Amino acid sequence: MNAEKDDRKSLAIMAELENYERVVEFIGGELKNCGCDEKTSVRIQTAVEEIFVNIASYAYEPDRGETEIRFWTKTDPDQIWVQFCDHGKQFNPLERPDPDLKLDLEERQAGGLGIFMVKEFMDEVTYVYKDKTNILSFGISYTKKA
Repeated sequence: MNAEKDDRKSLAIMAELENYERVVEFIGGELKNCGCDEKTSVRIQTAVEEIFVNIASYAYEPDRGETEIRFWTKTDPDQIWVQFCDHGKQFNPLERPDPDLKLDLEERQAGGLGIFMVKEFMDEVTYVYKDKTNILSFGISYTKKA
């Protein structure tokens, strides 16, 4: 059984780089509230940064738009989930090929390393495009601080 608690929180914010600190405060506060361990917290914060910066940089270009960031936990096992929803250009970052880490930096194609890290850090990452909305979700098991 993978029970969701009724603790969903969300932040709707303009997808602009200058709003990144507000996103960090939101996610950091929620991680603290649920008692997330430090290692998992760093992984989640890294993933949030990657996804938010990409949405702010590319989703609405050259226009502006909003993104909604949702945060919730599940039990059995204890998991944290974060979801990004935006109405920007349809884009599934999970379709990008993983970078070839065996190549020298000069030989690698630009891009793709950030979403690769998200996929490596999280237990599950999903993308759907529904009702003209990009929905990217990721979840990870965590240990509650004592």
